[in-house]
Amino acid sequence: MTGRDMIQALGIALALLLINFAIGILAVTVYSLAIAPGQDSAAYAAAAQWIVPWVVGIASPLLFALAGFLAARRRPQRNGHLFALLFSADYVLLDMLVSIPMHALASFAVLATWLVILGDWIAAQLGVLIAARVGRRAPGPGAAGSGQEGSVDG
Repeated sequence: MTGRDMIQALGIALALLLINFAIGILAVTVYSLAIAPGQDSAAYAAAAQWIVPWVVGIASPLLFALAGFLAARRRPQRNGHLFALLFSADYVLLDMLVSIPMHALASFAVLATWLVILGDWIAAQLGVLIAARVGRRAPGPGAAGSGQEGSVDG
């Protein structure tokens, strides 16, 4: 891994964290406007405690799989599994930097968060595997090994 890869992995991790954060806010906003409008803010704060883990828990592995897939397809010469591990580890570190000041380490939600992050890492690895599988296609006409090399129409 190059220094550029490490910076890209950190950027992907930050983007994933921000997207997950936005998804959580959007879910609570939809709940407050469409499902249970007219309640006080304490009711929405309480609802966010169970809405956000469910919504982000579903969206996050899909986002990680997509990130692993796109990263592996974009630079197939790079070790996709190692890169996915790197951006997943960066995500964990960023998540910890956000969680620790919020005193969330003592709650049950932390265990659920870590399980989701483990699932995200597995999803990223699956994205890389799918990208590698999709990348192996039969050679087209004129490609090496197709029997079309050096043919001259006369």
